[in-house]
Amino acid sequence: MTDILGSFSLVLHAHLPWVIGHGVWPHGMDWINEAAAETYIPLLMELYKLIDDGYHPKLTVG
Repeated sequence: MTDILGSFSLVLHAHLPWVIGHGVWPHGMDWINEAAAETYIPLLMELYKLIDDGYHPKLTVG
């Protein structure tokens, strides 16, 4: 039997300024799409791998 020693919490804060309606690069919808493609989607892919390995990660996005 494994004794649980505690828990671990990693908090990642992601912030993009309000850019909708500000055109395209370097600010605007391109910025949001870039953030999703390079940050949020890879994070979700890694979380799915953890779930497949039997872990139960908990996540909050703020």
